[in-house]
Amino acid sequence: MILPKAISCAAVAALLCLLPSCIRITRPSDDRVILRYVTWGLVPEEIQITKDILAEFERTRSNIKIEYIFTAGGSDYYGKILSMIAAGTPPDVFYMQPERFAGFAARNALLDLDPYVAEDHEFAITNFYPVIIDAFRWEGRLYGLPADSGTFVLYYNQDLFDKAGVSYPDESWDWQALLNAAQKLTKQDAQGRYTQFGYCVRDWMEMVWQNGGDMLTTDGKRCLLNTPEAKEALRFYTDLTNKYHVSPSSQVASLLSGMDPEQMFLNGKLAMIPTGRYVLPRFRQIKNFQWDVAPLPKGKQRASLIVGLGFCIPRETRHPKQAWELAKYLAGEKGMTAFTRRGVFMPALKSLTESAVFLDPTQPPKNDHAFIDALPYGYAFPKHPRIAEMMDIIGRELEFVYVNTQTAEQACDNMTDNINQLLSEEP
Repeated sequence: MILPKAISCAAVAALLCLLPSCIRITRPSDDRVILRYVTWGLVPEEIQITKDILAEFERTRSNIKIEYIFTAGGSDYYGKILSMIAAGTPPDVFYMQPERFAGFAARNALLDLDPYVAEDHEFAITNFYPVIIDAFRWEGRLYGLPADSGTFVLYYNQDLFDKAGVSYPDESWDWQALLNAAQKLTKQDAQGRYTQFGYCVRDWMEMVWQNGGDMLTTDGKRCLLNTPEAKEALRFYTDLTNKYHVSPSSQVASLLSGMDPEQMFLNGKLAMIPTGRYVLPRFRQIKNFQWDVAPLPKGKQRASLIVGLGFCIPRETRHPKQAWELAKYLAGEKGMTAFTRRGVFMPALKSLTESAVFLDPTQPPKNDHAFIDALPYGYAFPKHPRIAEMMDIIGRELEFVYVNTQTAEQACDNMTDNINQLLSEEP
């Protein structure tokens, strides 16, 4: 899954001080092994869900106690993990995104899991979708167990569509259909202030892929963001906010929701939002309107961002065998069933994805299969040790487009020049 935008250093520091004291499990007085499990999350409901799952694991392993540390989201999460490793107090299991994974694996900071897979006859690697397992391989070795195989889909407020007389999104939708609908679903009051938006832009790389472009060459040695396909995609992406005004700026989103685009959707101020399954614990609490999901609109081709998490173990863990037991449990059928039933994950286990555990007809969305349907055209960010620095470059250039100090085309040229300079340097 994708990290939220970074928050201020002071806010992160405050959260890191306060949260662990609230949710860490008390250290036992006996000689049981204590494992540090570190995660971040986008919704507060994940804390209780995870605590319940960890408690169940502890009931099955009387010799292991879990110290659960939930950190603030944002770019500081991985800095905290590195700091814990450097200080000699590493987590024993922690969340990892595929796009951040290569930086850790290339520095030999993760435990090689292949020997544990080979020796553990209870664990079958073939039970997982290959595309998700491969996301946690580096130079042929396995360094993480997949938590989920999530894709992005289009969430939409059916009541707002009905009120505006707009047909629901379906597989026929392309970018023009998206724009047409978003314009009809964007509303202003008598003073010209926006009270409702039709759409909210999220990750623009999806549109680059949908337009036939890509971020890097297959060998990872050259940036491709100055191609016509990428420039056209970024132009449309930013025009949705700057030209057509169907997607809110970050400032307007804050005014309307007080928080984030997901909150705008919850408040009935946003008709459509492309995002992953991790929002379901929040969205399933909606009682005042009907909603569902649909495939993302297509450009020249279909593409959806594959988001997900893996359970990784630092090479410096003091309890590798017990850490493997925890990671295996969380990624296995029992742990993943619990995560899936709570709406947190789309499981990477093939047996669960097509079962009623995931496709639960008693809970929204009705079109849950849209997550599965998007897997064949899913794209993931390239695995590169310096991907975090590349994303920082992209983020800075995008900000200049949104404040109208450069065009989308200029931003693509600048991104490409800066990323190619980065790629030419020693990591």
